[in-house]
Amino acid sequence: MAAPNMLAGGDISPCRFVKQDPTATTGDHKVLQCSAGQVIFGVSQEGSNKAPIPEVTTNLAAASGEQVKIYGDDEVVLLEIGTGGCTSGNLLKSDADGKGVVASAGENIGAAALVTAAAGSLARVQVVARGLAKT
Repeated sequence: MAAPNMLAGGDISPCRFVKQDPTATTGDHKVLQCSAGQVIFGVSQEGSNKAPIPEVTTNLAAASGEQVKIYGDDEVVLLEIGTGGCTSGNLLKSDADGKGVVASAGENIGAAALVTAAAGSLARVQVVARGLAKT
């Protein structure tokens, strides 16, 4: 089931792992783009917050303070894949940029790869977030 729209606590790129913002002092419902090894809350929306025109040089799902759609547990979504790519069936964790990379035993996972994909591509994954550790 999809998580509600959340507020970005910082800039968030499309199709990246996000975590709940533990420092949100101005209210709940804030998320941040994940960095390596963090507990994953979900995956950010696939679209940009800006129209695709020549003047737009950044591609963000949301800038800090903007609303962002977050996909949660059991949803099938697109996730940008990081270094090393993935194979269908791999369990994925976050790299330093919120991209999905293959997890090892004991690491926080956020999705299961449904396809084989190269680094830098968008892969169809099933979100399995909430801090589950790969055994």
